[in-house]
Amino acid sequence: MKSTSILARQQEAMQRQAERRAQINRERLQREARQKRLNEAAARKRAGIKKHPFVIPPEVLEQHDHTCYLVGGGPSLNGFDWSKLDDKYVVGVNRAYEVLPNAQIIYFTDDDWWNVHKAALLEHQGQFIKGSLNLDRLHHPRVAQYHLTGETGWEKGMGRLKHGRNSSYACINMLVEHLGFKKIYLLGLDMKWGKKGDKSTSHWHSGHKRTDAESVYGIMTKNISTIPASLKANGHEDVEIISVNTPEKCDLKTFPMKPFEEVFGS
Repeated sequence: MKSTSILARQQEAMQRQAERRAQINRERLQREARQKRLNEAAARKRAGIKKHPFVIPPEVLEQHDHTCYLVGGGPSLNGFDWSKLDDKYVVGVNRAYEVLPNAQIIYFTDDDWWNVHKAALLEHQGQFIKGSLNLDRLHHPRVAQYHLTGETGWEKGMGRLKHGRNSSYACINMLVEHLGFKKIYLLGLDMKWGKKGDKSTSHWHSGHKRTDAESVYGIMTKNISTIPASLKANGHEDVEIISVNTPEKCDLKTFPMKPFEEVFGS
């Protein structure tokens, strides 16, 4: 009987220890979660992100039928008549600002790119949006920042985006989740050089400081191929994304493709 009583007390003590360890672990996880929220709030405050970095008025979305045109740097845009975008809601990536004076948004990521183009870019009247891994790297009253939180997936958090190792991936996350677009036309999202092995054909413009190797496009394409599933998983089944391109000039096959003539007319 005595040994049974001792065993019972030992089991109770072990149970109390296990419960205490579980409680300590729960408290630790709660502290970590609280600290994470505080860190994110502090980062948003440092970058001026107290609410959504940029909001499009509902009447503007209605005016454009919740449709926008996302312009990348692919060589399929060589010879394109940029004036066909004059009456559209346009989001230009990087040097698209040079040929799209009426673009409503110019998106960029690289700090070095900003340093090189800052003076000319500030002559543009659009809204500048930067995707940043570190929100402390740049502060400018005309630049709204989104925090890039990871390579793949879908970001619903305020002021946050997934980047897919490609600005267009981040832009799609932003345009759908945070800005309210339902239809996106992709231009210049070729995922290939114009001529295999010829670095000079990597973009529709020349003088690009950093040119991605052709092999990188495979990674980008794979990441972008996950977007349809992310749209469905996050309640955006009604979003339509169309690549304005031709199969010969574009290696991105994730979205339906239409030729320029069908979208813009001859």
